[in-house]
Amino acid sequence: MSAVPGQAPLRTDARAHREAGVLLRRLHESRPARTQQPSDRGRTVVLLDGLLARRSGLFTPVEVAFVGSQANRINDLPLDKKVPCHGDYKWHNWLVDSVNTLRVIDFGESRWAIAAFDFSKLFFGVWWRRPDLAAAFFEGYGRQLTEHELEFVRLRMATYAVQEVAFGHDRGTPQHEDHGRSRLADLMAGYQVKAGS
Repeated sequence: MSAVPGQAPLRTDARAHREAGVLLRRLHESRPARTQQPSDRGRTVVLLDGLLARRSGLFTPVEVAFVGSQANRINDLPLDKKVPCHGDYKWHNWLVDSVNTLRVIDFGESRWAIAAFDFSKLFFGVWWRRPDLAAAFFEGYGRQLTEHELEFVRLRMATYAVQEVAFGHDRGTPQHEDHGRSRLADLMAGYQVKAGS
């Protein structure tokens, strides 16, 4: 590992989001895409089942049913091409140096996955009410998401909400638990993913 200069940009810096889109496209195209195997498609369901099984009573039956339905629907999406993914592509893993060069760090969760996997955490976080930042990112990325990729992101966010609630509960950080519950309530109320200003 090598140290790289710089510091995390402001999370709402549109230029940083645009540059991050450019870099992620380069990563996604750094190797030829692979075809996803049937065994890969149930990964979200397995993760969710494990989270819920260890935390009985933390979620209502209605919440469990909703999140389970979202995870299961991922398997029906016609997304079968895997690319090299960062795995934790968020603003705190971007560094900007003194001449505004943006670099990406922390590849500890990198894996082969569908490209939309790398967009999901940004949509769940800083892009939730800032579609203009998503628009800047995809301007840099060079293409817009397909309908199926947007649906993947929306469905995957229910599992992120459960993860955040569980993290907050386990670590005794109510701000994380409250944030996850707020996101889950919005999703259950029909929150729509927006990738434009």
